[in-house]
Amino acid sequence: MDISPDNKTIIFELLGDIYSLPIAGGNADLLLGGTPFFSQPRYSPDGKSIIYISDKSGSDQLWLMSYQGENPKQISSLITDGMFSPEWALDGKSVYLSAIYGVYNRKTSIFQIDLETGERNLIVENKTIPGSRLMSTPAPGPFMSSIRKSDNSILYTLVTPRNYGSRDGAKSEIISLNPNSKKVFPLAVEKSNPMKPTFSPDEKWLVYVAESKGETGLRVMETSSGEEKWLAFPFQRNELEARATRDVIPNYAISSDSKFVISAFKGKIQRINLRTLAIDTIPFSVDISKQVLKPLSFSHRIDDKPFVARFINQPAISSKGEVVVSVHTDLYKSSLSRPNLKIIPSTKSQRSFYPSWSADGEQIVYTTWEEDGGHIWLQENKGDAIQVTKINGFYAQPLIDQENKRILAIRSSVGIKRKTKYTVIPPESDFIEVDLKNGNFNVLARTDGFQNHQFNPVGNGFFATSPQKGLAFFSAELEPKLLVKLSQPAKHIKVNKEISSLLATSNNGALYRFDLPSNLLEQESILELNLQKEGMLLTDNRPEEFGWSSDGVPFWTIGNELFQGSNEKSFDLIISFEKHKPQGTLVLRGAKVITMKSNEIIESADLVIKENRIVDIGPKGEVVIPEGAQLIDISDKIVIPGLIDIHAHGILPQDAIEPISPFTYSNLAYGVTTLRDPQATTQIFTYSELIEKGEVPGPRIFSTGPGIFAFDQLDTYEKIKERLKIYSDRYQTHLIKSYLIGNRQQRKWMVQACRELALMPTTEGGADTKLDITHALDGFSGNEHAIPNAPIYKDIAEFFAQSGIAYTPTLLVSFGGPLPIFRFFAEKNPFENEKIKYFFPNDALYQKTANRLLYFRKEDYHSRSISAGVNDILLKGGLVALGGHGELQGLQNHWEMELLASGGMSNHNILKVATINSAKAIGLDQDLGSLEKGKLADLVILSKSPLDNIKNTTAIEFVMKNGVLYNGSSLDELWPKQIPAIKPWWHYSK
Repeated sequence: MDISPDNKTIIFELLGDIYSLPIAGGNADLLLGGTPFFSQPRYSPDGKSIIYISDKSGSDQLWLMSYQGENPKQISSLITDGMFSPEWALDGKSVYLSAIYGVYNRKTSIFQIDLETGERNLIVENKTIPGSRLMSTPAPGPFMSSIRKSDNSILYTLVTPRNYGSRDGAKSEIISLNPNSKKVFPLAVEKSNPMKPTFSPDEKWLVYVAESKGETGLRVMETSSGEEKWLAFPFQRNELEARATRDVIPNYAISSDSKFVISAFKGKIQRINLRTLAIDTIPFSVDISKQVLKPLSFSHRIDDKPFVARFINQPAISSKGEVVVSVHTDLYKSSLSRPNLKIIPSTKSQRSFYPSWSADGEQIVYTTWEEDGGHIWLQENKGDAIQVTKINGFYAQPLIDQENKRILAIRSSVGIKRKTKYTVIPPESDFIEVDLKNGNFNVLARTDGFQNHQFNPVGNGFFATSPQKGLAFFSAELEPKLLVKLSQPAKHIKVNKEISSLLATSNNGALYRFDLPSNLLEQESILELNLQKEGMLLTDNRPEEFGWSSDGVPFWTIGNELFQGSNEKSFDLIISFEKHKPQGTLVLRGAKVITMKSNEIIESADLVIKENRIVDIGPKGEVVIPEGAQLIDISDKIVIPGLIDIHAHGILPQDAIEPISPFTYSNLAYGVTTLRDPQATTQIFTYSELIEKGEVPGPRIFSTGPGIFAFDQLDTYEKIKERLKIYSDRYQTHLIKSYLIGNRQQRKWMVQACRELALMPTTEGGADTKLDITHALDGFSGNEHAIPNAPIYKDIAEFFAQSGIAYTPTLLVSFGGPLPIFRFFAEKNPFENEKIKYFFPNDALYQKTANRLLYFRKEDYHSRSISAGVNDILLKGGLVALGGHGELQGLQNHWEMELLASGGMSNHNILKVATINSAKAIGLDQDLGSLEKGKLADLVILSKSPLDNIKNTTAIEFVMKNGVLYNGSSLDELWPKQIPAIKPWWHYSK
């Protein structure tokens, strides 16, 4: 917002358009509108021109137009990650502004832009404050504010964001820089966290924004006396806890006669008299018309057809041209000359991983890893598997020597692996040498992040690699010796058994080969290699696995296709599985059923389930009961559809797959029958397939797979579409996470490519309201995380509702303030909750929810205000969905529903958000989200009604998923069979 030098006109931005308004108020005139985002307009000193920030060119740049909105002209052509807070120099020939550099490790600097040439001059650089890695914080450094007329001093806000998990909050101070002497000093003011300083033209007043008791206010100091007063308190909430891409506080303006301040707060334009402090509201109205692309939505059906495993894992190729792979949790073998994977029967009874061949191709060594631990096993081509090791533990990457006498492997105790179970190989693991004859082992060295080892082909010792450190040699006599390092860390590195070549994958997924010198061990200096410049590119198609065959040929996998030696030589390793579907017919009789079919509630219902689908539902006695159906009377219960969590992060063990975890067990026990993880490794799809096979109870798992980030450098439409084909073809998902991939143009390309490939892209909201608005403008399917501005008003609520974008606020981690999850941990004390303790390792539960909790006063939180905005969007017809963010597997969704209630949402609407709305948001509402004839039988049976109290959603007695009925306290299967649930590993631990 700004005011003209003649004090007659106000200009402001609303939803990315720029309007003008007479100072007396009235209907605002559109100066600049359309699909680009125009913001932060400022009048020139003579009032004839307006500068503003726009992404019309594809990225934020400085633009200039006449005061009437004519002749828009791009001034800057800078490569930045955002611009904000432009301010005219006093002579009207240049503009000062802040610019952000670095999408993730962000910093701000202040530049001066010459309006004639567009050239920039660095004025204030952030040299002292570390870049922000947390998505929901401002970029640290100087935020441009204003110019003091008497000495041309540059005034700015110096911002230091909070560190995640720290008790220290964000900090700001206001700074004055003399452009001639270059002297910098803070302006002395009374209140804490001051920001956005501006002197009145006569310099009798200093106006600034500050915090007090958890609120933000607009303050004024009389410069002659130093006396300060509040102009408005509370004011607009600041963005020290948000991304602040339009500054930490909206702009306000002081009239040229130094009599009043024009500002917007409480949803209105206000005029504040600097002397009397009287506040007058300037009445205004705006006729808004925005062209919005319809959000991408593609219906996706869930069928019972057999499926082909998406990936083959940990392939090993023998010298005889045979391959063995781990698929899900079993080992399969095939000849490459005629690929036809067959399970190795002796591995079926245990979860088996990390296969490798002996040099002669006659034996396979592999590891097992289950609830009670694991061992190394030896499988002869003809014969049963033999357990090699005697001591239980976690074993990985076993390798047989040339003489078939020794095995080189990695080992940790079961307890150490469990403590670091989300790290594939614990850093405290050891390299061990196992005697193949008697199973005894010797510890050779601590792994210290190294793995993928090879025996020394010409003597004692061994070699191993680390993605961060490189290639090292280990021996009993000497400390590990680093031989090779990469100029940039790799994702993975593997060396061949001759120690003559390396394979390495870069962080963007390309696979390279390096040849090593023959005298590598004798070299005194460390050999440094550059992936892109010195490596031989084998593929840039993001292989999941790679390695060396027994005869030294490189290979890699793309989905379930194996490539050996070159892109032209490939093998399809296809294995098909049946989906689990129960048999029989069940009638659930007499319960009150909240169907989520509009507002339908059946007070006493008959619900008929055949196999895994609802075949009929209606009032008790009005439904035909099939002959032979089993009937269960649940007359005193309440039935709702299964909960659907579409922002369900869950860290799952990788490589050595563990299908039983809080992610699977606890979520299902708490009524979550379907979830989407919007950012995960590709192995999330393996877990999904295990559940589809019926090997373990768990929710249906959908995922976007790995998010797409700015560091992927997808800077053309062609690159984006090529990457997305991997998701549609290889990952077989219709869901994508566009995770701050770059500028506005790149985001538009993302939507365009998704439209052509029938994909539904959701986004990282990033605590950035400006970004969130463009997500809705450009046709993204969803926006993840809360809009950080709170409260929101009619413009935002109507816009998001009418755009149709799915809004998943994840209130437990509400952007813009302290995260409510801290309060829930402290107040709910989940460590004493017997059910969650049953479904969670106790040490991990205590560490997460009871150890060193952060405390914030209630006034610091703003989740109630955020939630009220969510409710407003819903009531105006918006699509609001449920996302618990994985904060505490199972319980988080019920806490999320409590937070929705805190903003005034009705209990029935909350249930819609948690069921049918979430199904619609990910294109699954034809099969899920409501209890209707023909839909999948996913439901929750409660002992108390959530319509009376939303907290009653935790009163779960039974959960049905895919037609299978489970005990909600234990996950024992009750129908169609009675099968005790597999005991989780944490029930074995002492």
